[in-house]
Amino acid sequence: SRCSPLIGPRRTEGPGRTAARASETRSAWLMATVSLTRDALKDLTAALAPFDVVEGINLADRPACSAADISAWESRAEVRIPNDLRAFLQSSSNGFQLQWHVRHCGKSVRLGCMHIAGLDELKPVPAAAFVDALGHSREPLPLPDTDALRAIELDASTPHGRVCLLYASADPSEAQVWFQDVSCSWSFIANSFLDYFRLMVLYLGLPRWQYVYTDVGLDSVAASWVRFFAPDRLALTKEHSVDRSRCASFLRAADPALGAPLDGLSPAATRAVTPGTRVGSPGLIRREGSPGISSKVRVRK
Repeated sequence: SRCSPLIGPRRTEGPGRTAARASETRSAWLMATVSLTRDALKDLTAALAPFDVVEGINLADRPACSAADISAWESRAEVRIPNDLRAFLQSSSNGFQLQWHVRHCGKSVRLGCMHIAGLDELKPVPAAAFVDALGHSREPLPLPDTDALRAIELDASTPHGRVCLLYASADPSEAQVWFQDVSCSWSFIANSFLDYFRLMVLYLGLPRWQYVYTDVGLDSVAASWVRFFAPDRLALTKEHSVDRSRCASFLRAADPALGAPLDGLSPAATRAVTPGTRVGSPGLIRREGSPGISSKVRVRK
């Protein structure tokens, strides 16, 4: 076969060079993830600093796990963890949980939550989750290169769906992040764990932010919080939010509690949020005269 004159024939690498290249790749991922938790805390603090109603940020203290722990998990689960997630678990934190609160009616109420499962929380997704009632593959899931799709749960901490690392290939570096909502439909979010983590920080862990990437989009309450705390994400939110009424209907069908206050905040109050609303507007959240949140960051042990 002919080779491109610009590329030339492919050079074969010996075992030594292949091993060296793999080691270089692992080192690069370690460097990329070692400060991920610290950077996320820094970025979130900066984004929420203008809002006096923010009570504080709680970052759970989760020491990193060892390479031996990861290898043991892979042997039990018969799944290889992608290099970026492996590096995060090994060099930064064994899982991730960051929550932030707002002052509402004199009470501290949790609003934002960012969660990544720790090693022991990475659970396999049952094969039944990939097919409908007739046994057909759910669209738009990719066709697997292997015998069947496989997935592990990255975040199943909320009743509104689960975030999964989806394997459609035997190569773990090609694993993608998908979201399965309460209607059991699947939606693509990111090409890698690192890409998903960055999106999670951009959306500040606001309630149900993953629905931006679904066909139905955000419900009106969740959209109000995005509009208020992350207005720069509104363009993308509007692009994806194509059917808010359908979203609200199936969310309430799956979880009737959504008709009640969201995370301790009244839906009637959130409906008062409109473009240009400032912190402390009547009916939303009470303004507290705190100087900021940088001094309120604390690590739970």
